Parts: sequence; C-alpha cells; structure tokens
Amino acid sequence: MCSARTGFAAVDGLGGSYGPETLTLGTRRPEGGPPAQEHFTFPDCDMSWKDEWVEFRHAIDEGREALGSGADGLAAACIIDAVYRSSAQDGAPMLVVEAVEPVANSRS
Repeated sequence: MCSARTGFAAVDGLGGSYGPETLTLGTRRPEGGPPAQEHFTFPDCDMSWKDEWVEFRHAIDEGREALGSGADGLAAACIIDAVYRSSAQDGAPMLVVEAVEPVANSRS
C-alpha cells in the first residue's frame, strides 16, 4: 500500500465528455530526488461496475468469495476517507488509516 512516506497517488478527470480520467502513482527514490512516476489514462467507457456484478453473481453461483472481497472494499473505503480528509485540507498529504482487522467469522 502506498503511504505519504513511500509515495503518492493522484487522480484527475471526470471522464465522459470532460476528457479521460488519469491516475499518477509516485514512488520516492531511496537516493532522493524527484519521485519515480507512472501515469495511467482511462479514456474508455467504465465497465467496472458491470464486471464486478457479473463476478459477484458467479461467486454466489460457485459458492466462493468474490474477487473483490469485503476486506478489499474496506481497504478502498480507507483510501477514500484519506482522499476526503486531504481535500478538506487543501490537498495536504494524508496517511491512509488502516481499519482494525475484523474478528474471523465464526461460521464455517
């Protein structure tokens, strides 16, 4: 996971007629200097919700955990929380606060 100590993630764009969505991942270099950056552009229609629902349905039909697990969703919510906190403080860097791992389900 990326933290303010090791790098950053910057998301920009609204998609659709507003132009492509972009993601920039930056990683601090051990020797210092400007961070190494990777840029990703998402120009096409976002099919992720459709794909996730199809995967979820298959997981139910097959009796298995979906590829996007509850733990994955919780981690995403922690990242989104950090984005909102950053936005409220004029884009200041925020640490991603990891939630406490839940107690294991008692059902087998």
